[in-house]
Amino acid sequence: MVGTKSYTKKQCYIKALELKPDYSGVWNNLGVSLAPTEEVMVGNTMYNSQKCFTRAVEIDPTQSAVWNNLSISLTSPETVMVGTVTYTKQQCYAKALEIVNCK
Repeated sequence: MVGTKSYTKKQCYIKALELKPDYSGVWNNLGVSLAPTEEVMVGNTMYNSQKCFTRAVEIDPTQSAVWNNLSISLTSPETVMVGTVTYTKQQCYAKALEIVNCK
């Protein structure tokens, strides 16, 4: 609550991203907070959970939880572009495991 107005988690995440668009953790949290078919406007762009996770991975590819969330958001044989590389659901999950095993 700010003053007399209360905000949802999604509204707080969106505001945080408007202030700091390169915050990977907030992109991940926003993606987790969205229903499977839900989209929200951040800046001038619509994002669904998969786009939020993709954005988070592009900012910080070392976060295994985000790779796992991206994997969960995909349906086989769907793929996703992260930077210039195309990943399948299985490759995103493998990337998450690779990061965990390296720590």
